[in-house]
Amino acid sequence: METTAVREQGRLAALERYAVLDTLPEAAFDRLTALAARLFGVPISLISLVGSQHTFFKACFGLDMRQTDRSLSFCTHALHSLDVLVVPDLAADARFARHPFVTGAPGLRFYAGAPLVTPDGHTLGTLCILDERPRASFSAQERAALKDFAALVIDELELRLGRLEADRAAQLRETQARSLQDALNLSRLLQGIGDLTDLDLPTGELLPHVVELTGAALDVDWGGLVVIRGDSATSRSAWHSPAGADLARQATREMRREEGGLMWQAAGCDTPLFVSDYARDPGSHADLVAAGVRSAVSVCLGQEGEATYMMTLLRLHQERPWTARDRQLVDAVSRAVRQSLSQSAQRAALRESQEKLRLALEAAPVVLWTTDLSGTFTLVEGRGLAALGAIPAGLVGRSVREAFAGDAAVLTNLDRAFAGESFTTHVEVRGQVFEAHYGPLQDAGGRPAGLVGTGYDVTAAVQAQREAVRAREQAEALLELSHLLDGQADARELAQTALAAVNRALGEGALVLWQRAGDVLRPLATHGDLPLPTWDLPTRQVEAAGVLGGRAVFLTPTELPATLPACAEAGLRGAALLPVALGLPEQAWVLGVYRTGPCEEWSPFERSLLAAAARTLAAGVERQRHLHSLETAARTDILTGLGNRRAFEIDLTAELSRARRQGAAVAVLSVDLDGLKRVNDTLGHARGDTLLREFARALRQCLREEDRVHRLGGDEYAVVLPGVGPAEAAIILERVRGAVDRTRAAGFEGVDASAGVACFPADTQDTADLVRLSDLRMYADKAEKRALQAS
Repeated sequence: METTAVREQGRLAALERYAVLDTLPEAAFDRLTALAARLFGVPISLISLVGSQHTFFKACFGLDMRQTDRSLSFCTHALHSLDVLVVPDLAADARFARHPFVTGAPGLRFYAGAPLVTPDGHTLGTLCILDERPRASFSAQERAALKDFAALVIDELELRLGRLEADRAAQLRETQARSLQDALNLSRLLQGIGDLTDLDLPTGELLPHVVELTGAALDVDWGGLVVIRGDSATSRSAWHSPAGADLARQATREMRREEGGLMWQAAGCDTPLFVSDYARDPGSHADLVAAGVRSAVSVCLGQEGEATYMMTLLRLHQERPWTARDRQLVDAVSRAVRQSLSQSAQRAALRESQEKLRLALEAAPVVLWTTDLSGTFTLVEGRGLAALGAIPAGLVGRSVREAFAGDAAVLTNLDRAFAGESFTTHVEVRGQVFEAHYGPLQDAGGRPAGLVGTGYDVTAAVQAQREAVRAREQAEALLELSHLLDGQADARELAQTALAAVNRALGEGALVLWQRAGDVLRPLATHGDLPLPTWDLPTRQVEAAGVLGGRAVFLTPTELPATLPACAEAGLRGAALLPVALGLPEQAWVLGVYRTGPCEEWSPFERSLLAAAARTLAAGVERQRHLHSLETAARTDILTGLGNRRAFEIDLTAELSRARRQGAAVAVLSVDLDGLKRVNDTLGHARGDTLLREFARALRQCLREEDRVHRLGGDEYAVVLPGVGPAEAAIILERVRGAVDRTRAAGFEGVDASAGVACFPADTQDTADLVRLSDLRMYADKAEKRALQAS
């Protein structure tokens, strides 16, 4: 049996699916309520949708109300029946006799509501009609007609839902198409770079082609390869658009380090440095600004010997910043090129190793041995013995079991071979890994004569394989980090996921994300078994190490006691502290990585991995801030900078909730600016806009700091007044008069303002009533002024 709570949960979920709560009026629904009112001869007709706390009116005919508390909604009583709810006389019904809409304005007496039932059986609310007079009867035909109107409302909601879902699907397809195209473009670019690297060109020939491909893919006007040696840099033009042909002269000159600039700033880091407003950047060059450069990016592509290779891309006369797709592409290219250069170096090293291997093979880096049936060496040859610190003369005549008594794997293999098995396996002997073959030895007559074996020293190959596995694991962790920004996680969840990914790549140790709290840094997120006691990290220690200034610090055991004493006390063998650049020093984050294993230097890849984790965390937090700024903008009136109608409703709801909890007072001030139409008609709308802004400024200056002023639209303003009751209402109205005086003094002599104040709980405890009363008093003030002017 489905419980009431389960049914209500399903009903609210269905209502949420239609996405209709708190939406603006729509003509289709307004027509239905107007038609219903005319058909049934009533002054009021509503489409009500009952939420968890409030009843929202999607369409209102004859009543100026958008929502009410659910407890005050007549329609709540119609939710649990599929039939029309009819109340001939509300005042005579015990359920509604004391209802404020019955005992007070608008004085309702008759109600009839048909449930709005979805195709899957959920009741969203009602289509209801109301009258200020009771009715003796409501016929079956009228009930059927009202249910038909309710069905029309559901039909319109279904049509609306279909349009919404179609729009969402279209947007999703468009987003997916853009993402696929960007991924395809990036894949093609990286494939092109891969094809170039396969040619095994010298670095000086390879990189100009890389710059050319990148410049074309990014739609820039000029791209160049810069080579830094010491304090001098030379650039070479590799790509330009028709508009950027003349940039070669300014962009390809020799530059010294003391001149500064974007390129020198980017030379010391692995991440691209983007500038969207080049003229305002401290690192800009006057000749490039004069040539029209508007945005630029510089990134290090890698090093070879004493040369550092940089890619610089410039855009002319384009009022658009670098996009996330641009940044992803440049970052991917730089990483791919650095990896390619590293692989080229590895291939060169491999060729060198192969040559050495050939020479080593000629020197017989193998071991060949035989034994008799008792297990005594009868032959031992090969230069591979040198790796074991042995010589043939020292082994011949000795027992194999005696010579390798401490190597259990060798003894096990001997038992298998003496049992008649022939096999090949890897065996580790005294720190060296051999690919070893064991088998029985037979004499000329085919009778068992002992054992024969060979061993080839493959220590280097096994180590290389292990390192390759490790590199793949680290690359996978980097890929996971790169995907974090695509999610919707909050800052704490993002931090926890990033720490887990980094920990998987490092393989051991613990991680902490520290957050600044005044004079200390406190753990915000942790991962792994942290060998630290419960302690706060003093800010001065981190500042002394330069971390809060943007410097990543990688510490060995010998550096720990002098820099971070508490780490040494915890038995740590290494620590890394990296800044998470949030742009706000008072909210600084620091990524801490702590080792307890064997002492070793932090590898370049580990440094790069941790730097990527810090950048990902910073980008994730910045994304959250951006979303918050968008939400703030949606609640702001663009013309005056005040909160808009939505902000007013949110502020009033929050302040009334606080007042109810604390037993405090709160008031609403409604203000209507008189004279705006005359200014618009005689002086123009620009002057009218100035009047609106000036009056808004005057209101904020004359009211208290805690009073929140909003512009509802046109010449209507509303103010939420915390702590204001009837005794303070006159003072508030005087302050409005002061705002009028300031506005007149600013050049608007003929303007005036009408105002009204309503107080909670003295005047009413209902939110909508509070606003309505303040409006009525404002209109009364306006009427009084007009009467005085007429006399």
